[in-house]
Parts: sequence; structure tokens; C-alpha cells
Amino acid sequence: MQRILTDKTKNRLYLRFSEIADDEMADEIIEVVNAVKGLKPGFTCLTDLRKMTAPTEKEKRMARLIIEYLSMMGVSKVVRVGARSIFELLDQNSREVGDYSAIHAESTEEAESLLDQLTHRR
Repeated sequence: MQRILTDKTKNRLYLRFSEIADDEMADEIIEVVNAVKGLKPGFTCLTDLRKMTAPTEKEKRMARLIIEYLSMMGVSKVVRVGARSIFELLDQNSREVGDYSAIHAESTEEAESLLDQLTHRR
């Protein structure tokens, strides 16, 4: 499975992160930017962090850039799957960005279901 996917029917972005080598970071950000271009404002995002451990300072900065970009591009709902410690770090970044918040799920199936429910409520 690729790390960055979109489902245009659901207007959803899928991100799967693990440790990222320094020389891959710029490519990751560019891939996210290109993926979001194919979605409409109000898109949802499922972020899978299950393979991520304690992020490096560079990974933290990259995550913040991605969070800022998704917020700027109009992400409406975000559900994250993974370790609570990673959530806490990203939640801190999200609060600093402003209007970006995420829900936590225990599995990708639960995350998908939550996003589907939240999308149908609009």
C-alpha cells in the first residue's frame, strides 16, 4: 500500500506514516500537496500512524507543515489511528495551527466508519 492515497468519490485523503528518512521529507510533502490538489475543500483525512514511533525534530516539523497545509486547503474532518503518544504531539501541533482538530480511532476500520458518519451528518 502506498503512503499517500486519495478516494475522490469520498473526497478523502489517506496518509500512512512511519519513520521518514531526512532525504524523503521534501518528497513526502510534495506528494501530500499533489494528492490534495485532486480533492475538493471539505475533504476528510484518515491518518494511519500505527508504524510511527517517537518522531524526530525534523519529522515534527514536517508533520506541522502538513497539518498547516491541510488546514489551509479546507480539510473538514481528520481521524488518526495509532499510539496515543503520537496523537498528543500532533494534537499540540493542530492546536497551534488553529481550526484543525482530529478524532482518535483504534483501527482503520473504526476511523473509516467515523469519517463516513461525520461526512453524512453535514
